[in-house]
Amino acid sequence: MRKISVLLAMGLLLGLLPGCGGESESPVVTTPETTTAQTTTPEEVTTPAPEEPKAFHLEIGDPVVVMQGAVGDNAWGHYQFPGLAYTLDGNIVANWSYSGDTIDDYVDTVRKKVSTDGGLTWSDDESLCAVPNKFQMTNGKYFAGFRSANAHVSTWQNLYDPAFTWNNNGTYKLFFAEDLPKNDDTTVWGKEYDPETGETQEFECTVNWPNAALTEFPGGKIYPMTQMFSLSQDNMVIVDGVMYLAMYFYGFNSYAEVREHAINDHNKYYSTYIFSSEDNGRTWNFLSQLTTLGSNIQFSEGLCEPNLNVMPDGSIMILMRSGGDSKPCYWARSTNLCKSWSVIKKFDNIGVLPQMVTLSSGVSIATYGRPYMRIRATSDPTGKKWQTAQTFDLYSGEEQTSCYYTDLLALDDTHALWIYSDFKYPNADGVPVKSIIVRVITVVFDE
Repeated sequence: MRKISVLLAMGLLLGLLPGCGGESESPVVTTPETTTAQTTTPEEVTTPAPEEPKAFHLEIGDPVVVMQGAVGDNAWGHYQFPGLAYTLDGNIVANWSYSGDTIDDYVDTVRKKVSTDGGLTWSDDESLCAVPNKFQMTNGKYFAGFRSANAHVSTWQNLYDPAFTWNNNGTYKLFFAEDLPKNDDTTVWGKEYDPETGETQEFECTVNWPNAALTEFPGGKIYPMTQMFSLSQDNMVIVDGVMYLAMYFYGFNSYAEVREHAINDHNKYYSTYIFSSEDNGRTWNFLSQLTTLGSNIQFSEGLCEPNLNVMPDGSIMILMRSGGDSKPCYWARSTNLCKSWSVIKKFDNIGVLPQMVTLSSGVSIATYGRPYMRIRATSDPTGKKWQTAQTFDLYSGEEQTSCYYTDLLALDDTHALWIYSDFKYPNADGVPVKSIIVRVITVVFDE
């Protein structure tokens, strides 16, 4: 990481505006440490004694434009869903989608720009966009995600009986994957980057997943299993060389020991499934499932778009979407490396694709939104108590002017880079266009 250039850039980026306020505990994040259903009670991770949360506030820097779309190009899916990552050279890559945001439009839809000065300026130089260095594996190579694949019309599945069907503007079908033949739709492929050769290679993954499901969408479109994993490949953390992945999709109850008991009406809603890999992504073993079954969760879609974050006390926190506009996001906490979870609780009344990052100072930040943007932070090492969420206006001050998908990247112990889309940010001629924006979030500790 080029820390000198990052710090210089932040000095220019920080035209500071008021940010999050004082430390107050929201009632929606008070949780008992009981757990959801599990097959065994695993041994807990040893964690240090909790520290007293530090008082602080956040300050938000001025917007920096990464890219802007063409005037009039307002199609949903264009210039949306941004992300951030470091490269092996310490540069920062911003990526976003230019697609129709449909199940058959995943491949070759990502666009990129790169910054060599901590986010101050952005370049189209592809030679600087080396593979992100987020996940270095124990073999010295870097995990580069899973193969993407579009959903597609297929007929081979017609030889097999679905275990569960439902109608939602067409017929959906769920098959038990173990009943189906091995082919491109039932296989998961991982990718790894070798820094010595500069090459990215694919490898076949073994997925040990009880009651795994494959989904047929309306129109006979099969959703490949490798895309299920690719869709969630950014929802990973590494602890002591073990990779943990949070993946979501339609599916069966993976805790059921009898297949018939795995089928229920909640199969038509998303569940979040947690997997781990101890062999550099070759084998993925099911650990746990978070579901709406047997809960009082308010949802329209289920539990989806999960984000994992390792908290300062060693626990792992997860945030999850439950629906679109004005549907809550939820949270849970694991103290045994994702084998079981605390009772699922509401984190906020809104939140698509919630994102978290923990800085080395011990402060954790979360961003999420729709129909408006929210920022929340905590210095509680357990993640149980957070400051009151702050609503953040985009340029126009209007609601529904973003997809509200965000990402966060730690810059140093008190600074994070925040990326989001703004559908009405003015271009050089003053015309509002869809834009990708970054800002620096600064943690200021109160005396």
